[in-house]
Amino acid sequence: MLEPVIHIAYCEDQHLVRNGVVSLLHEMNDRFQVMIVAADGAELLAKIKASSYQPDVCIIDVSMPELDGYKTMKQIKTEYPFIKGLALSMYKSKYAILKMMRHGAHSFLNKDTHPRELEKAIIEIYTNGYYHSGIINEHFPNGINTASSIKEEFSEHQIAILEHCALGLTSDEIGKAIHLSKRTIDNNIAALLVKLNARTRSNLVFRAFEEGVIFDIPDHLVAH
Repeated sequence: MLEPVIHIAYCEDQHLVRNGVVSLLHEMNDRFQVMIVAADGAELLAKIKASSYQPDVCIIDVSMPELDGYKTMKQIKTEYPFIKGLALSMYKSKYAILKMMRHGAHSFLNKDTHPRELEKAIIEIYTNGYYHSGIINEHFPNGINTASSIKEEFSEHQIAILEHCALGLTSDEIGKAIHLSKRTIDNNIAALLVKLNARTRSNLVFRAFEEGVIFDIPDHLVAH
């Protein structure tokens, strides 16, 4: 019995990389059919919308102009929930991985990964809905939990303070934004540092993101 064809969409802004990966995909497995190629997220979404049928797997670069990988993956998850997403990126930060996975990716690979792992990842994502890649295993040996229960241990004000800290606001700016005094903000931050076992505000933001207390952080904090 013939195995089903896997229809693939590929999104990458670098022309040479894009052409190279498309050629590789066509050569590595007879099951792979690249049906959509795009230079950025906006073009990818437009082509999916215009297509008579949806791809099975979207391979998406993280760093792109117009609409980056995070926003593209999030929109695909919302508009096309049956499409599986695979992030293929030069980034190795666990925060970049976590952000991409929380936005809907089903796996994350580095661009220097071996072609055999790329092939395996595509098949596993298509078949089982997830691929536990080497870099995910390195940073998250117990897997990634995208739905955190710890958030229930924090008040609405504490979560709002953490979200504003992620934006780089001062205590005074946060207080004005959520209508609390600077002293109240400082007291809450002091308590949050202890609760999340953090030493600095920047570390506090990463710990809150890692534990799922805040869902998202700005792109520049994860792009490394």
